[in-house]
Amino acid sequence: MLRPLSLEPTVSASSRQAEWDFEVDNTLTIRKPVKSGFLVSFLVDARGGLVQAQRRMDLRFLIPPNAAPGPTRIVCRMLRPDRAYSRPSLNDGDSLASRLLEMGPYHLRFTSPILIEVPHCASLRGREREVIILRSDNGDTWKEHQVEATDQAVQDALGSSFGEFDCLFLCMN
Repeated sequence: MLRPLSLEPTVSASSRQAEWDFEVDNTLTIRKPVKSGFLVSFLVDARGGLVQAQRRMDLRFLIPPNAAPGPTRIVCRMLRPDRAYSRPSLNDGDSLASRLLEMGPYHLRFTSPILIEVPHCASLRGREREVIILRSDNGDTWKEHQVEATDQAVQDALGSSFGEFDCLFLCMN
């Protein structure tokens, strides 16, 4: 004859603690940023993350810990210019060096800088050409996105958060 199992926790009368309660060790728990991939969207939280597109391996997001104000789903699509709702107007001699990157939610503001590596076909050829980044906050008007793209600015944005992932993630090609 089989007896039914009791699934209720047993409680000690002296300590009033359930059997699965335990003391927390006084150890420093370090959580590294999450490394993952995405097709159209990904979730970022306080841990930050190293996120790489699965369809375009050269599209990457490096989000430091605590940069996201809360758990947030980021949607990212690379659009051909003819599929975009609104395209930036270009002057004579200007051209697009990459597809348009559509991201959402549009109102999201990070609390610290993040890095986005975008695949492009631009060749600077010394200093003969200039690469600028345009952004649209509402989908209609485009303006230049001011960015400091020096090695020191990248290291400042990364900090020491990514540790062992730096070489593994940044040096993949």
